[in-house]
Amino acid sequence: MDAKLAALLAPLQKPDLAEADYQLALNQLADEVLRSRKIGRSYQGQFPAPLYQDLYDNLRNQVLRNLTLECDRLRDRPYNLNGTLPIPENLSWDEWATRQRFKAARAILTDECLSQLAQTAQQYPSGDSLRQYALSELVQALRLVKQADTTAAHAPDTLNRTLSYVCEKIEQYDPKRGPVIAWVNYHLKLTPGLIQQEQQDKVIQSSRRKLFRTRLMLKRLMQSASLETLLSWLYLYLKKLINQILVTYGLIPLTFFHRLSHLYSLDRSAVETFLFDLAAAVIHTSPKISFAEPETAPLENISTPNTHNTLSDEIRQYLETDPDQILQKHIQGCRRATFQTIALARLNGQRWSDLAAEFNIAVPTLSSFYERTLKQIAPRIKEYIQI
Repeated sequence: MDAKLAALLAPLQKPDLAEADYQLALNQLADEVLRSRKIGRSYQGQFPAPLYQDLYDNLRNQVLRNLTLECDRLRDRPYNLNGTLPIPENLSWDEWATRQRFKAARAILTDECLSQLAQTAQQYPSGDSLRQYALSELVQALRLVKQADTTAAHAPDTLNRTLSYVCEKIEQYDPKRGPVIAWVNYHLKLTPGLIQQEQQDKVIQSSRRKLFRTRLMLKRLMQSASLETLLSWLYLYLKKLINQILVTYGLIPLTFFHRLSHLYSLDRSAVETFLFDLAAAVIHTSPKISFAEPETAPLENISTPNTHNTLSDEIRQYLETDPDQILQKHIQGCRRATFQTIALARLNGQRWSDLAAEFNIAVPTLSSFYERTLKQIAPRIKEYIQI
């Protein structure tokens, strides 16, 4: 049994536990389950609208109901020889908690709830941080709903592009014309054709590669704008060793990018989006071409620590954005097992055995597919990261 799961369930195993103590232990378990929730998250420590407070409350209440049933069911089963309750399928804590969150979320994410999330997002002005928060809540809810839809499997790039479209065109959603999920499903059917059209358009592909290269250069400039460099420029200016023109074209832009680097440590997604827009402005990208990608579109509001732009970071960026649209090849019989998914998992330190269990595919098959595909696309990755 997973050690953390066993420790959290231990107080609930006592047959003579007082009701108050039982409820306390149950609530503590629910809080741990909800710690990594995808919906019902707060914004700067609070809920900006009653809808989001209700969403969290409903999710928590559903988790408590499910946990109560789960614990009662386990208590009726025979104890293990070591005196502990048996855990179904010997799941790890993360797997068990994820399953509990998913069951609860799917129960409360009705068409009415999704409609309210979409209409609330429409109320915030474009570019506002609250709008990004609202869109994040909506998109995460839609992801959970689509994950539960066993009748249709969609490639990751198709779903990401569709949800990006939902964020960009949220104003077009009209609740009188049908539920949100019907709107999403309609565009899910259209998106593969649009992606194929882009892949065949050499102008679009050339512009896409140029855009991502320019953004990478801007990101490198931002991360090289150290305080030491700024002080060196300032020292030269004060000593009258450089003139005002050089200050204008050197120190001021460097100061701007240094400030941007600081903001990057606070809100990575916002700075990535800004760099994306700045790159588009620099190369005068045609507005008819949509370059929204999972990393730059307002899909998730995730805070990550500031890191230097190492080679690993650049490779990760390529894998996440798939600028050449060549990473969606998948293992036959399992559309979820794309090269993009496998490569990112390996980059994050996941073991082959874990991936094999997740996709129900043998390790040799996974590793062979990975190595074979990597050899094919390695030149494209190398071209991308070399400016």
